[in-house]
Amino acid sequence: MVLLCGRLGELEPCLASLSNQPEVLEHIIVATSNITRLYSDKATSSKPHMVEWDESVYEEYLIERVKTRNDQFSISLAIDFSPTLRRIERIRKLLEKEGVLIITAENPGWRMAKPELISSFSANGGSLIKLTECLVSAANSERRRNMLRPVERRNGILGSVSCPEDTRFGGMKGR
Repeated sequence: MVLLCGRLGELEPCLASLSNQPEVLEHIIVATSNITRLYSDKATSSKPHMVEWDESVYEEYLIERVKTRNDQFSISLAIDFSPTLRRIERIRKLLEKEGVLIITAENPGWRMAKPELISSFSANGGSLIKLTECLVSAANSERRRNMLRPVERRNGILGSVSCPEDTRFGGMKGR
């Protein structure tokens, strides 16, 4: 089985591209916070297994929701479009020891906060794949999303900063 996790808007394009492949959809478990909107208007027999992952619910209960959806419980691949440490811990409990987790990006603080969790994916033959390390476009979009220039942080300015504002606090660029 393959576990797909994330926000609904991130999962919809992925599932839409698989919609004409019922043999693939029957091996997918979708875990998101709002499953009622997903596939509610489509009358099709080929749907992935749907699991509600509301982050306010007790952790073990969220894990059991996935396990009870599948008689032959074995997840070898998980793809998380909105990774958090809590969700990565949950996926680690669900994934086979040699399973693979694919995430969009790793928060720099995760290795300091939970080094044993992050290293556990590769300890038994599995792996943790970060798309920002594999795909240039994923890395660039993640950098743009998380990067704030020092002037913006100092002044609380959100959005782009013009060149005069850049040079006013730090001197002329290149000097």
